[in-house]
Amino acid sequence: MGDQINIIIDDIQALLNRIFMLPLASQITLYIILNLLLWITCFKILGIIKKPMKKNIKTWIFISSCTLSISIGIAAAWDHKNHMHEVNLMQNALLKNISKDEIKNTNDTIKHLKFSTSIENLGIVKSQEIFNKDGIEIVQLQSEKRKAVAYIAYFNLDNYEAVLDTAIEVKELISTYAKRFDIDIAVNGEAGTTPGKTAPLGTWTGNYVVNGTVIKNEDSENRPFVYFDKTGTMYYSPEKEVVTTFDEKMYNVIWGRFDLLCKGKLAISPKDATQKNPYPRTVVGMDASGKNVFLMIVDGRNPDHSMGMTMEECGKILLEVGCYNAMACDQGGSSAMYLKNYEIITRPADGKERVVYTHLGFRKK
Repeated sequence: MGDQINIIIDDIQALLNRIFMLPLASQITLYIILNLLLWITCFKILGIIKKPMKKNIKTWIFISSCTLSISIGIAAAWDHKNHMHEVNLMQNALLKNISKDEIKNTNDTIKHLKFSTSIENLGIVKSQEIFNKDGIEIVQLQSEKRKAVAYIAYFNLDNYEAVLDTAIEVKELISTYAKRFDIDIAVNGEAGTTPGKTAPLGTWTGNYVVNGTVIKNEDSENRPFVYFDKTGTMYYSPEKEVVTTFDEKMYNVIWGRFDLLCKGKLAISPKDATQKNPYPRTVVGMDASGKNVFLMIVDGRNPDHSMGMTMEECGKILLEVGCYNAMACDQGGSSAMYLKNYEIITRPADGKERVVYTHLGFRKK
């Protein structure tokens, strides 16, 4: 019972976060409509158990309750806006510190994530390297089409190994998982049906193997997955492939939600209902050799920073930098990137990272 209450509370909080991002006029209209529905129901019930109220009393109750609900809503929205503003300030300071600490006087910069002039056709007005050390390069992109900010991390599997956790029955913060395994860089995997801490996976499940041990064998035509062999090569299995037996190449396997790129071409899954909407995104990809990894996080639901990107925008950007296969993982409030010594370097939609069941992390060999 307690778990169910926690799920309800978490879901309500996620819903309120989205409501608070609406324009104020839209919020006021919504509060009035909800208040109207509430009191129509109450008046009907009162009419059954006692004499109906006079019209002027009903009007007074409705107006006063509307005023109260609007006042509470505006106060909560203002508090949420201030919270997100504080998050933005902290993240700006964090990125400045990363750039100051890691880019200057660094001798091992790889400089792979360079964009040609065609990137301008994708609406990108600024690409800025924010981290380049120990073979990991991270670039921040800003779009002019709308407020949109994305981060792409790039590194080679000759230097880094994939690390998965066998304990996926309980949700955990990305940062907590990363510290337990001394991870250098990580992104979220799957959070299940709702943000609730004990929400079931439901249909959001697939194949999952850790160091050769099969944890989940639940592939279907709905889920892609990536896998890694012992030598440090990455492979991709798209949605349409249903794999129920495993070979030695599948030493570590983690499922995703939707196809994005297949064999160097856009392959956006029609199953993704958010694909055409600006949205927070988590994407895991690789180049044609399977030796180089791309991790992409798009910030979203933050009007002062980034509203998000469509799946097509994400796919075209990744193709520009040489990504060959890619899948989207759980998206929305779960989307976040962890970097060792700096915690979460992106800006999750809730203003903080969410707990998730699976994580994809990489550790220096």
